[in-house]
Amino acid sequence: MYLFLLIIGVVFVLILLLKIDNGLNTSYIFRSFLLFSFIIWYILPIFLSLIGNWDVIENIVNIPLDKYIILATFEVWFYAIILLLFNLSKKYHFKQSYIFVDNLSVNILFIPLMIVFTIGMLVYNIIYNFNYVEVNDIENAQGSFYFILNTLNLYILSFLWINVIVKSNKKYQVIFIIIIITIIFYLVPEFI
Repeated sequence: MYLFLLIIGVVFVLILLLKIDNGLNTSYIFRSFLLFSFIIWYILPIFLSLIGNWDVIENIVNIPLDKYIILATFEVWFYAIILLLFNLSKKYHFKQSYIFVDNLSVNILFIPLMIVFTIGMLVYNIIYNFNYVEVNDIENAQGSFYFILNTLNLYILSFLWINVIVKSNKKYQVIFIIIIITIIFYLVPEFI
C-alpha cells in the first residue's frame, strides 16, 4: 500500500515540478534546481532501496526498509502538498510592494529585529553545536519549534543576501555582510 502511494507521490511531484514555472516570471534554473534536488534527495535513495541496495541506505538512516518506505511516502506527499499549494497560489495575485522596507517606520523596528533574531539564532547554534549534520540526523529529525525558527531565520538570511546584492538599506550593509560572513564561516567547517 505505502509503496504504491510512494510511487504515485513521486510521479505527482515530478508533474508539479515540470509545470512549476507556468505563470511565473522565473528562469528555467528555478525548475532545474528543484528537479535536480528532488532527484538527488528523494528519487535516488528510493530507487536504490527498492532495487535491492537497501544496505547502502540502511547505513545512513539505520531503520528497516518497511519503515523507510512509510517515512518516504509521508515526506514525498508532504513535498507534493507544498508544491500543489504553491501552484494554486499562482492564480491569486496579491498587491506586492517590493520596497516596503524603504518605509522609514518599518525600518525603525523591522530590520533591527531581524538582525537581532539572526544573531541570536547563530549564537544558539554555536553554543549548542547545532550544525547541519546534527539537525538532519535521522534520530533528531522532528517537527520542532527550533525547525520553525530556523525556517524563519533562512527567510531573513535570504532577505539580507538580497539587500547586499541589490545594495538597498545602505545603512545596514556592513552589518548584513558581517552576519553573512560569520554564518558562512560557521557552516563551512562542517562540510570540509
